[in-house]
Amino acid sequence: MRKLWTEPSTTMHGRFYRVTDSPMVSPEAIRPRLLLGGGGRSMMHLAGRVADTVSMIPRQTTGAWSVADSVPDSTMAAMSEKAAWFRVGAADVGREPDAIELNTMVAKTIIGDHPEAAVAREAADAGLTVAELNDSTLYLCGTSEDVCQRLDQWRDEAGISYVSLFDPGEEQIAYLAERVIPALVEPARP
Repeated sequence: MRKLWTEPSTTMHGRFYRVTDSPMVSPEAIRPRLLLGGGGRSMMHLAGRVADTVSMIPRQTTGAWSVADSVPDSTMAAMSEKAAWFRVGAADVGREPDAIELNTMVAKTIIGDHPEAAVAREAADAGLTVAELNDSTLYLCGTSEDVCQRLDQWRDEAGISYVSLFDPGEEQIAYLAERVIPALVEPARP
């Protein structure tokens, strides 16, 4: 892909693709940022070698997307292990791991001034304890202070600095915009 973006003509005969004398995709060389994601050691190594952003997600145990089934591989310990794998991949090719952005996807956002009952219901519905739910990066739950602390923890323990939210809803977005984002960008924050 990088040759197609930067060289006037590309020929490559690989295991899966054959490209012969393909012209550059743009009149001028370009360098799009690459985001690669996954949850296993091999994918994290590859992402560390070539990606600008590494998306760390839990591995699926059933072949079908299930938040509850993915919780064991979305803990802070699991995310820290994935980050270590990506760092090995980066180091293998002489890349500076700190120059690569780490991302994760939050599947469920339950935030507000008094979210305790909603968090307890979600945990029960998912067959989890509240502690298990709170240790999973698939969930972002709590008050604005709780959310800021969780995001700081994710950054400090696993290096996650880019968080994607899966369909949080208008109310959750408004709360984030009004109560969480301003607190995260205060100059006094470490």
